[in-house]
Amino acid sequence: MSRKRWIYRNGEAVECAEREVSSGLIVIPDQQGYQSMVTGEWIGGRRQHREHLRAHDLIEVGNEKVKQKPMPDVPGRREAIRAAYEKLRGAKPSSTANAGKRTQEGA
Repeated sequence: MSRKRWIYRNGEAVECAEREVSSGLIVIPDQQGYQSMVTGEWIGGRRQHREHLRAHDLIEVGNEKVKQKPMPDVPGRREAIRAAYEKLRGAKPSSTANAGKRTQEGA
């Protein structure tokens, strides 16, 4: 049993003719041109786009999630951040030996 399709013409339901499915080829148009943000040159198609990416060591970013690189462990970074925070707060910087520990005065 095939499905039927109906449309309204002048307030009356009329059965539509069945659609024929085309088995032809689907042609995808070439990529539209754009101006490169790196070199300023005009990129006119897919092939030129791929070559441009390769030549300038670029990657195409779409909807995929980009993994963040871990922050490098810089010696003294934590102490410098803590000292800057304490300076802004108006207190003396605490020593690194007591860093993260609560004292009786601060509790």
